[in-house]
Amino acid sequence: MSERFPLMRDWEFRRLSESGAGEEWQRIDLPHTPFSPDLDGRDHWLGECEYRRAARAQPAGAGARQVLHVGAAMHSARVLVDGVEAGRHSGGYLPFEVDLTEALANGGEHELVLALDNGPLRQNSVKDIG
Repeated sequence: MSERFPLMRDWEFRRLSESGAGEEWQRIDLPHTPFSPDLDGRDHWLGECEYRRAARAQPAGAGARQVLHVGAAMHSARVLVDGVEAGRHSGGYLPFEVDLTEALANGGEHELVLALDNGPLRQNSVKDIG
């Protein structure tokens, strides 16, 4: 039997500049969009952004897995726990899962980051790595 523990609240969000510098973190809840209102499509934002929040493994029985389910994300995503990549996804705006069991194994509080990119395809970007 599996249980879901929603992580919809208490996130922070920021857009990244081309140099990698980030804007100020904004407190948000999910679902969220990094796009500004853009009715005619001319100012559609393209680029990289990050979401972060604290995460802790939930109590579970022996053999249980701690899996992050993302309902949708930009066309490429990296999941990091305490700055270490735990998984990645390419394919755009589709659901995916990342097993965080080992990353959260010590039971302490961790920083969970979703690094997302909807920018143009670039050489050596996360989109180019299988």
